[in-house]
Amino acid sequence: MSVIGFSKKFPHHVDYMETRTNFQERILKACHDYGLGDITEYLNTNDDLQKENLFLMQPKIHTMRKMGKRKFKKGGLLHPSTGVRSKEQFQFAPILEVVKVETVEFIWTDESNAHRNLYIKIGKLGFEAASTIGGMVVWTSPELKALMVNDGFSSARFFLNWFKDSEKYDLIYWVDYTYSLEETGD
Repeated sequence: MSVIGFSKKFPHHVDYMETRTNFQERILKACHDYGLGDITEYLNTNDDLQKENLFLMQPKIHTMRKMGKRKFKKGGLLHPSTGVRSKEQFQFAPILEVVKVETVEFIWTDESNAHRNLYIKIGKLGFEAASTIGGMVVWTSPELKALMVNDGFSSARFFLNWFKDSEKYDLIYWVDYTYSLEETGD
């Protein structure tokens, strides 16, 4: 059993500090859409939610965490919470079971000081994901768009600023889903 924290707002390094992540709503949407537990209690006890938009949002079916000491395993239980390790800690959704954990690697290459390309590997799948010039997103692949939406982001700019460094992450699923190039017609 593991408490796992989710941000309500984008952190400083993303430069959108006052912008809501809507991760709570998107996780509740996944619980509703995929039958992961009754969300009624959570809707009634959380005044922080944007309830009017909840069912218009895409569900968040997984999360990414930097690889490190904490190990996530299939069958593990997650308590999705905000305000972790504070007096404001609040579990905002039903307990989620880990369905699968994969490694995802972000590999940024610098073509020049201003031009960067992103290559992503998810398990054995690898793909060209995005290009930026001067921090502006100029191209994204269909695979990146699927990863971004499934991780709860509505904007490539927010996603690429959040994952701006070459790093490896645990991709922790609470919904059974597999990424493939075939989905996009490639």
